[in-house]
Parts: sequence; C-alpha cells; structure tokens
Amino acid sequence: MENTKDTIIIGIDIQNGFANKSQGGSLASEKAESIVPHIRDFFKKMLGRAYIFFTQDWHPKNRYYSIKEGEIFPEHCIAGTWDAEIVEQLQEFVTKENVVKKETFGYLEWKEYLTSKVDMTKIKRIIVVGFASNICVISNLLRLRAEFPDIEIVFRYDLSSGTTEFAHQAAIEIAKSCLIEVEEGD
Repeated sequence: MENTKDTIIIGIDIQNGFANKSQGGSLASEKAESIVPHIRDFFKKMLGRAYIFFTQDWHPKNRYYSIKEGEIFPEHCIAGTWDAEIVEQLQEFVTKENVVKKETFGYLEWKEYLTSKVDMTKIKRIIVVGFASNICVISNLLRLRAEFPDIEIVFRYDLSSGTTEFAHQAAIEIAKSCLIEVEEGD
C-alpha cells in the first residue's frame, strides 16, 4: 500500500519539566498538564495519517548558566533528567528516530532533519503543538515558516499553552501576522 501521509505533527517540548506540575516539573503549569491528554487524543487520531515528531528541550548541566536562557529561567530540562523526559502519556509515540534535542528555544535544522526523514514533496501541512507557546513553540513555528514557504504551517493553539494566558494570546497574534494558520480542533 502506498504511503499517503501528507502531514507532519511536531510536539514541542511536551516534557515533564513543562507539563507535569503534579509531580514537580520545574517550569510546569496546571494548564499545560491539563492539555496533555488532548494532545494524546489528537496524536492517536492522526496516527497512520501523519508523521509525528518531537522536540526535547535538552540543556547540558555544565553549560546551562552560561547561555542567555540560564540567566533568565530557573534550571529545567537538564540533559538526562526526569524533567527533560517527554511525558509518559506520549511515550507510545516516541521513537529514537522522531525526537530532536535542542539547547535553545528553536531547533535550527528543521529543513535538513525533516528532509532526511520524510519525502517533503508530499507534505502539505505541518501542525505544531506544545509548550511554551510564547517561547519555544513560536520560535519553531517561525523557523518552519521560513524554511518551508510552500507548506501550510499550522499552530494548534488549543493544544498549546504559554507562560501566561496573555503570552499565549501574543503568540497567536504573532503566528497570524507571519502567515501561520491558527486553528482549534474539532
């Protein structure tokens, strides 16, 4: 049977450190934690119809405080820690081949990475979900928009949250102004 997948879904930083407040995630919020089951449902619905990839915030402990992020945010998602793991509820979708580790807000090699995994000539949409919408999600949306100008880039704002509701709304407005489709699920 011919592969008919024409969509990529990218889960940005859906890690314990951002989405597991009840168990002590370092920057996690109740809002993010409440969204994870909905992300899981969406991934299940799209399984077989879309390629699923993840980013993983991944800070080497010995360098964290020497980068700008380390000056602003508390220590989080240190490489190899529980905080840095993708949440348990999504582990069924995680493979060695579909996770990219990044040390900063935006992954810098989307075109090279996705082209090595998928025939990008068949891709019509890239859908992005995750945390935090006003930092890592918007950074990756803008990179994807720049690297794939002929593909529809979609921000599922209902499957994302920001550091605050105001910041989340700002990310929505930035996405719209940069020709990124902003959608809510059914």
